[in-house]
Amino acid sequence: MGCTSLEAELIKYMENSFLATKVTFVNEYYDIVTRYGADWHRVREGWLLDGRIGRPHTTVFRDRRGYSGKCLPKDVQAITRAAEEDLGYSARLLKQVIDVNHRMNELNYEQWPQSRTEGEIGVA
Repeated sequence: MGCTSLEAELIKYMENSFLATKVTFVNEYYDIVTRYGADWHRVREGWLLDGRIGRPHTTVFRDRRGYSGKCLPKDVQAITRAAEEDLGYSARLLKQVIDVNHRMNELNYEQWPQSRTEGEIGVA
């Protein structure tokens, strides 16, 4: 597949924005599941039986909530800002992903719901 440099950049931003959104969704759903008192492992594994989902980026870590690293935060911020500044487009979903991720990062370990298991939540 051939593409322009702009298209290549947009592809990279799209991939990383999707992964950040998936990580944020899984972390938020972990909060819902554990607040209901349900077993996160069973719910997650049942969800992953649907072949459309895919296991990567579905692990919730007790000591590090949300997405982090070099690429995901930088790229989601960059495309959100560029869409606003260059196009006058408000990427509302991506802004919410950023906001929810910040909220998860601000919570300390004692503030979030506990699963019925210790350590890493989910299987990588």
